[in-house]
Amino acid sequence: MFIKLLHLSITILFIAFAVVQYNDPDGWRWILLYLAVAILPIIRLRKVSAKSITIGLSIAFILALVYNADQLTEWISAGRPAFIDYEPTTIREVEGIREYLGISMAAVTVWFYLIIELMFPFSKSKSKV
Repeated sequence: MFIKLLHLSITILFIAFAVVQYNDPDGWRWILLYLAVAILPIIRLRKVSAKSITIGLSIAFILALVYNADQLTEWISAGRPAFIDYEPTTIREVEGIREYLGISMAAVTVWFYLIIELMFPFSKSKSKV
């Protein structure tokens, strides 16, 4: 029961992350990113193998973290301003680190599901016995 609640909580959390992105100028990118993560727990609850999807998302998130690493370094170079800092001089760095943390949270969640998939695999199709 706990595992089912965990999967449902992760799904709801990432759907909520996607919903609040609708008014962001690049919101479509974040909505797709968060919804891609939100489907993993749903697939797991349905007891269907998602190994190829999870591996593909893992690779995509590694690439996203590497590609966006400059956002992390710019935030550090700016003196690590607070995440709620809206000063005109640091707003770009703050927005960048928020985006980087969003990618990081999604990546950690995908890697969690990759580990689960590798340690506790399901068959490719659901058996109806």
